[in-house]
Amino acid sequence: MGLLLAYLIIIAKGSGSTSNKEFAHYLNIAHRSVFENANILVVLERRKVISDNVLIHYLE
Repeated sequence: MGLLLAYLIIIAKGSGSTSNKEFAHYLNIAHRSVFENANILVVLERRKVISDNVLIHYLE
């Protein structure tokens, strides 16, 4: 839930933008953050910090 909230906050910031270009910038930040966090989960699974099931749960 914490990661989802972070993405929603980024998008909410962007919704206050004065232009479509600025809003698109915030959407791009949120989009890249999703990939960054997915990569962190994969690293944690490979280091056996989290299980395969936990990884699959969060990546679905």
